[in-house]
Amino acid sequence: FQAEDGIRDKLVTGVQTCALPISDDSFADSDEMESWLKPIQKEWDRGIPWQKFENEPTSRLKKAKDGGKATFLGGKIDLNDGKKYLRLLAVGDTNLFLVRNNENILSFPMKSPEDFDDSPDQISSVEKENLEDNTKKSIFGEIKTATVEVFENDIVVGATDAVSKWYLSSLDSTHISQK
Repeated sequence: FQAEDGIRDKLVTGVQTCALPISDDSFADSDEMESWLKPIQKEWDRGIPWQKFENEPTSRLKKAKDGGKATFLGGKIDLNDGKKYLRLLAVGDTNLFLVRNNENILSFPMKSPEDFDDSPDQISSVEKENLEDNTKKSIFGEIKTATVEVFENDIVVGATDAVSKWYLSSLDSTHISQK
């Protein structure tokens, strides 16, 4: 599965974020992730109707060339020795919750309401100049990973930053407790 949370523009609707392949290598580091992002970025660029920008202000063209940004949450279930494991990969504040027997077993990658801010880590649809080391990159921030064993009747919920922050803030006042 995967979830993205990004800002869309009416001229580039539907191509700001796209399906990202999740393979065993995806759970490695930013270099591995960058390697499978590059073909997707080229596809994103081919999907932009650049001719529509001819009658638009130059600021709209610049915005489109700057690309889209989105947070990302992905996961897959692995079977190992008869057990099921949920392997997760995240960039930014799109969150996953694992609830078991009315107890919040996992909140990933954000653990508390205080973890959210106005500038989450993101993936860009185009390579950008990294001012820290003068290289081009697509991932701005940390790639976080987690693995958790899952059981029958577990509830897995993916949520945007706003819903996640609300959920974490309300854990104390609901019937669901935090482990």
